[in-house]
Amino acid sequence: MPEFASVLDVFRRTFPAGLVSAEAVRQLAEAVGDLPDALSAGYILECRLNDDAHVDLGIVVDPAINQGRSLLSGSELPERVQIDPIWQRIATFARQWTDEQSPVHEQIATIWLEFDIDGTLHPRPSFFFGPHPDTWKKIASQATSDSSFQALIEPLRMLLPTLGGTDLLEGCFSSVPKNAEVFQLGLMLPRGSNAVRLCVRGKPDAELMRYLPRIGWEGDATNLHAVLIALAGLVDNIGLDADVGTSIGKRIGIECRFDQWRQPTQEPRWKAFLDYLVSIKVCTTAKRDALLAWPSTGYHRFPEDRLPRVLIRALNHIKIVIEPEKPLEAKAYLWFGTRSADYMKARQEGRNSG
Repeated sequence: MPEFASVLDVFRRTFPAGLVSAEAVRQLAEAVGDLPDALSAGYILECRLNDDAHVDLGIVVDPAINQGRSLLSGSELPERVQIDPIWQRIATFARQWTDEQSPVHEQIATIWLEFDIDGTLHPRPSFFFGPHPDTWKKIASQATSDSSFQALIEPLRMLLPTLGGTDLLEGCFSSVPKNAEVFQLGLMLPRGSNAVRLCVRGKPDAELMRYLPRIGWEGDATNLHAVLIALAGLVDNIGLDADVGTSIGKRIGIECRFDQWRQPTQEPRWKAFLDYLVSIKVCTTAKRDALLAWPSTGYHRFPEDRLPRVLIRALNHIKIVIEPEKPLEAKAYLWFGTRSADYMKARQEGRNSG
């Protein structure tokens, strides 16, 4: 099976140098290039939108797309992965996720493996999982039950046995507005932190804007409110990211998305949104222009393929980071990956029949 490095080598020829430099590509290939491409349903490049050229990587594992879930739980990954304690915990989780008799099988929709590309050879991943939307709806409807949040807590303990008390985290769950959801939960496993990254997503309405102060966040509420008010008219969905441990971290991420994964050719507000980021000096004009040009499709036939694969690049989301005593920061999350011609045909036929 092809490795990530082979796929990256094909895509690198189309990456705008202003967003993803040749040096960034080299570091990505060196760090995780030996991972099998079949593990991933898509890759995410995390790019700073100021003059910083640093790029990190996310790998999306989605059983609705391919067999990456089974691969993650098996013995076909590189040996250096199989003997690493963090990867072993992830493999244990994946075996539960693959087992149709396990509650985790239906409760978890996707996972993300996030790598800090910092010059370390073979960095270990942070781990995020996305509850299935039906799982969250069921949890929200039973929020008065003492056991209602175990579907979210147990996977965290599986990955992080040292996870302490979860009263504060469960309080955050119970305070999620009715028109919002717990979108993802993350563990920064290589950093040795016991805090849980909580990602709550919803429409940018008044209830969502009050969520962080309501759960006890003690950051700059005035600054947060001003940013959220400005974003409310620019994007469809807002995600609020907070680190929850014995207290709630003051550093906050604001994830900005458009419905149905619409790209700039389908959604003209992308340009208005990026213009706003330029106006508040968190994005350079060169990177704004490169972002608008990022989405594309193409074709490439890998040696092991019967037919060419479709090469896809898309804008996933933008995150604005608020941190005490630091200027605002913005990051773009750039999706890229391949799909088989048969997959694309079946998807189009599904749309036509719908």
